[in-house]
Order: sequence, then C-alpha cells, then structure tokens
Amino acid sequence: MPKIIYSSHAQVRMKKRRLSPISIEDTILHPDHHCSTKSGQQKFIKQQGSRLYHVVATYLSEQKAYLVISAWVRGEEDRPPLLWRLLTLPFTLMAKMFFPPKSKKSCR
Repeated sequence: MPKIIYSSHAQVRMKKRRLSPISIEDTILHPDHHCSTKSGQQKFIKQQGSRLYHVVATYLSEQKAYLVISAWVRGEEDRPPLLWRLLTLPFTLMAKMFFPPKSKKSCR
C-alpha cells in the first residue's frame, strides 16, 4: 500500500472543507474514476455517501507515496472565514427582515 503525504495547501483545504484523511485515502486507494491531467498529476474521484470527492495527487516513485496537492467535494462551496461571517451578520439579518423569501404558491 502506498504512503500518502499531504502538501501544506492540501492540509489547509482539507481543514477548511472538513475533509478527513481517511476519506482522502479511500478516494486514492479505491477510486470510482481515475484519470491523468495534462500536467502529469492524477485525479481520483469517488462517491462516498452523498458526497463526491475529488483528489489531485502526484505519485512520488522514489518514496513510493502519493503527494496530495488538493482535495474538494463537488458541489460544496468553501465556508467564508468566521470574521467575515461575523462582520456581515447584521447585513444578512437586515436583508432577511426587509426582503423575506417569496412564498411558493400551492397548486390547487
């Protein structure tokens, strides 16, 4: 079994996107789909529950390991930083008060 190493970029993204190392390793070792990119990196894709994981990695033959460059879940956006959410909270609340979502009309 190849070893898996995480770049600093991948570690930051995994933490921000709440991706566990176990899910990333499972995606690399047992992908549903696997392809090579133009730059020679490898992209692994795996459906885990309702989440579609994408992992970009490079195989380091000298170390017999995969270097994970980035990882994400398709369809999920990165969460804004906490400070930004706190700063924009008053505006978000005012928008919800003054511009409530339109109610859906029921068909009868």
